[in-house]
This record gives sequence, C-alpha cells and structure tokens, in this order.
Amino acid sequence: MFERRTRRCFDLAALVPSLSDDLCESMVMRPISLFCLSCIFASTSIDAKEIDRLVFSIEAIGHSPAGVPKLDSSVERIALGQAQPFLHEIALVYGVGMTHLHTDIILHIGYRFASGNLPEGSVVHNEPASTYGLSAVPMSVGLRLTPFSFRVRPMLGLDLGGAVANVTYVRPDNAPQESGWSLIGEIRGRAGVHVDVWQWLSAQAFVEGRWTQDLVVEHGPNFDTSGIGFGLSIVGHTGGPEAESLFTPAARASARDESESKDGLLREYDPDIAKDSRLERAFELIRKADDLVKRKDYLGAEDSYRRGLELIPLDAQAQRNVSAPVHVDWAKTLIHLGRRDDARAALLKALEIAPDLEVARLLLERL
Repeated sequence: MFERRTRRCFDLAALVPSLSDDLCESMVMRPISLFCLSCIFASTSIDAKEIDRLVFSIEAIGHSPAGVPKLDSSVERIALGQAQPFLHEIALVYGVGMTHLHTDIILHIGYRFASGNLPEGSVVHNEPASTYGLSAVPMSVGLRLTPFSFRVRPMLGLDLGGAVANVTYVRPDNAPQESGWSLIGEIRGRAGVHVDVWQWLSAQAFVEGRWTQDLVVEHGPNFDTSGIGFGLSIVGHTGGPEAESLFTPAARASARDESESKDGLLREYDPDIAKDSRLERAFELIRKADDLVKRKDYLGAEDSYRRGLELIPLDAQAQRNVSAPVHVDWAKTLIHLGRRDDARAALLKALEIAPDLEVARLLLERL
C-alpha cells in the first residue's frame, strides 16, 4: 500500500509548483514550462489587424497500445501508451488565423478516453481487479505555425492547458476504486505536415508529444496520460486576406481599366495565336487563371498565372502590354494566399517592365 498526496493544478501560475517534487527540482522542466508560457503569452502582442480569418478543425489522436501490465502492489503507475484502445482522443479546435504570419491562435477542447480489461490476477487495494476506465476533458490554448506558403508544408504546434479527468479500477464485484475528478496540468507539442486540399479546407498529419500530471488513485496505481501519439486533423477556415481591400476607390478604378486593357490585348492577339503554340498556351493559362479567381480558387489561379507568364514572349510589346498587367493579377492572387513577399516581388517586376503602371504602384504602396 502506498501513501499518496492528491495533487491539483487550478491555474497556470500553479502549474510548475504543483508537479511532483522530483520534477519541480528538475533543471529541464522549468525551462520548458517557461518557454511554453512565453509562447502563449507572446500571442497577446500580435496586432489585431493581422487577424484575417477564423479557423476550426476536428482532430483524432491515437497511439500504438503496448499492453496493460498485471497490477499488484509493486505497480505504481499505468501509462496511457499501455492502454488498449487505438484511438484515445477526439477534439474540436477553434481559433483565429493570421495568413501573413502563417500562424493560428487556437482553443482546443476534446474528450480523452481509454478502457479495457486488466490482465488476469491483477490486484488493486488487496482485492482482485478486472477492468479500468479513463475519462478526461482536455482544454488548452495554443499556437499553430505553418511556415511557407506551399500547398504541402510543415506544421508545428504548442499547447498549454489542463484536463478534467477521472480514472476508475473496477473489481469483479463491481466495486470501483477511483481517483475522483481532478484538474491536472499538461503541455502538448506537435510536428507534422499541412496539406491545402481546397481554398477553405486543409488536412494535417502529425506526431504529438504530451506531458501531463498523474491522476492519483488512493490505494491504487496512478494513471499517466503523458506519451507520444499520432493524429489526423481536418481544418477549415473562413475569410482570408482580400487583395481588393488594399485598394482605394481610385486604385480600384485604375485596376478595372488595367483589367479591361489586358482583356482587350488578349483578344487582339487572338488572330496570331494559331501561329505560335507557345503563345497560345500562355493565353490559355491566363484566361484559366482569370476564371479560377472568379471562383476563388486562388491556389489554382496562382499556378496558372505563373506558368502563363513563363510562356509570354520577351518582345517589348508583349512584355509591356501583357506581362506587366498579368504580373499585377498574379500579385493579387499571391496576396489572397498570404504570400506578401512574393506579391511584392511580382509588383516590382511589373513596374520594372512598365514604370507607369499605376495599379502596380498603388498596390505596392498598400502592402
């Protein structure tokens, strides 16, 4: 029989002191805790103007079960990684995103569970035990970082929070030995891959490491939900940076004029298209990109604009009358995707080709 103290953590300030004595004195856990706190609190210094979309996702997290040990007086702890269910957590995530910074600030709320049969001959508090069960509601705030603007890109995450949890060991006579509901602290970190499926929908696959306080069971083994797992997430978002919002009324009028001019030039080149398959392909891609922009498929439009620009002839007339305005359209698409540095480079190229292109100058000033 073991003497145990019931430990609870009711606020962030008490998170580190409420760890076990050994961990509290650790030279490793203190820097990690301080780093997590600083990352979360750093989000409060972000300019609200950078927030341009809402983010929501559904997550499923699992692990590879290793098998629950036979319980007796020598077993002080059971780890979640030894529990039988393959899936052990589902969660809803809601937050705000900053496309320009490739960062989301999120609130994570989930349900964590594990249950199963104990090996034959298991004993809890000098009595036979047959099953175990864990229920927990984890809650945390965190950051999600997806650097770069590629369709497939890395993803990093860091969460700080806790969980309201309960674990129960049941004897054959159905008498439970349980921890009672407790609030425990936890830190979660993850790394994985983010894939843009559509303009408003993405998917993530990740590996997650989690440290939590033990659930303390009087006269029974503690339950440790720390460990390493893997998960899948379906992410949706609304909003996003709108290139047109960067324009003043005068700039919008100038943009319309440039667009009409470009459309006229495309028609003007039509009689010659049959003579040059390269030019034909360029205009085909540009028109396709224009149609994709109307459907708000900015990923597809960006790809078509870029490939179309590569095919436009290098003669002065084609560069000034077609390539320059198409660079502006490409830049606006890049802004929609949050790639402002690339958009700035495209606008500078447009002004290099046509220094008097007013719409390019006005948009560049607003970036």
